[in-house]
Amino acid sequence: MKAIVFNAPGSYSVAERPPRPLSYGDVMVRVEAAGLCGTDFRINKGTAPAEFPVVLGHEFAGVIDEIGPGVRHFNIGDRVSVDPNIVNCAECEACRRGQPHLCDNMIALGVDIDGGFAQYCRVPVSQVYKLPGQMDIEEGAMVEPVSCCLHGIDLLGLRSGERVAIIGGGFIGLVLLQLCLEAGASRVILSDPSPAKLKMAMQLGATEAVGPERIHSLTQAEFEGGADAVIEAVGRTETVEQALKLPRKGGRVLLFGVAPQDALVNFSPYDVFSRELSIMGSFVNPFTFSRSIEVIASGRLKLKRLVTHHFSLDEIAAGLNPDPDMIKGMVLPQERSSSAVVG
Repeated sequence: MKAIVFNAPGSYSVAERPPRPLSYGDVMVRVEAAGLCGTDFRINKGTAPAEFPVVLGHEFAGVIDEIGPGVRHFNIGDRVSVDPNIVNCAECEACRRGQPHLCDNMIALGVDIDGGFAQYCRVPVSQVYKLPGQMDIEEGAMVEPVSCCLHGIDLLGLRSGERVAIIGGGFIGLVLLQLCLEAGASRVILSDPSPAKLKMAMQLGATEAVGPERIHSLTQAEFEGGADAVIEAVGRTETVEQALKLPRKGGRVLLFGVAPQDALVNFSPYDVFSRELSIMGSFVNPFTFSRSIEVIASGRLKLKRLVTHHFSLDEIAAGLNPDPDMIKGMVLPQERSSSAVVG
């Protein structure tokens, strides 16, 4: 099979290699679509960890091509989406208190072991979920990021009628925008430097979509003292600091964007104390994968509109160095060559 093997940050190649043989409880997935994620960009830049050498790609869907021993509820030909986050622990404190996504021993397909930027991927059967017949395979590849967004919305505890500010209009920010509206947000303001992403945000229902320089003044003016809830979906020091200035007294801030591990943020503890702000993080997708499939299958999220670029495996260099207006890039491993990168 053909696969993109990453040997170190910034060092990768398209290689021919045999698929890994199946073990007990494994299935072989013929990968039809794999989304490019900010985590892939950060691993390639060396600002996020991975176990090299590794095949990246943790957002993917495809068709079961082979079944290993011990697999009972799936068949060859089943269309599936893959949850990359594998927990086989049940012994650490996080697992025992019902938070397996915070497990000390969790590993991830496409980060710690080979993932979806390949024509085939060996996957534990516990990690595959059948897709409804009407769901497009590229939508299936977006189940994982949507499941992470659902977890963030759950943590935020959004209530009908609340006002939300979102920093970041990439794929995640635009999915969170739609989920906030579905949860009953009365008004949502989104900021991003890309005019194309601002235009998309307005098409998806944002109340206002503005450049980063306007988000603070607009939020204060439109929301009479600040937002009820703020979502940071970028992962940069400056945008985290900006997010902490946007909520009203008693408001909440969700840090969803993934900042570099060594990043530090300047903020006033007294400001957090005196305004009684709640600051929370959101990590991966505990128990939201099935819900994500249901939400996507309902057609309530406009996901296909967010896929702006397609790449074959041979075109991965372009995918890892995207133009600023790319919202979601989709890798198509079965394509030998792509006649059109954009669209």
